[in-house]
Formats: sequence, C-alpha cells, structure tokens
Amino acid sequence: MMHLDALDESAEQAAEFLRTMAHAGRLRIVCALMERELSASALAHRAHLPAPALSQQAAILEAKGLI
Repeated sequence: MMHLDALDESAEQAAEFLRTMAHAGRLRIVCALMERELSASALAHRAHLPAPALSQQAAILEAKGLI
C-alpha cells in the first residue's frame, strides 16, 4: 500500500499546484517573471492587474513557494 499512498500524496500536491495556477492573474504573474525580473508596476501592467490585486495574488504565489 505504500506505493498507493505515495501516489495519492503526489496527486494531492499536483492538484494543489493546479488550483493555485488556475487563476489567470497568477498564471500571468508567473509567466511574466519567467521571462525576466520586473518592478511591481511593470509586473502589474504585464499581468493586467491593479496594484492591490497584484499584491494579493503575488502573496498567494509566494506562500506556495512559487515566486
């Protein structure tokens, strides 16, 4: 059963990652940062998010260890 437990854990981790990345704004943030480092204002512009929304979504990504 150990193999199935590991599979279940991996599936849960993948599902959590996909839930996090399913938000269009968060996906745009990650994609923009993969190209290059950006200032907050440039990132907000590239992600099509107002500054408060950028801050909120970036905090979620940071808490998940994605940025």
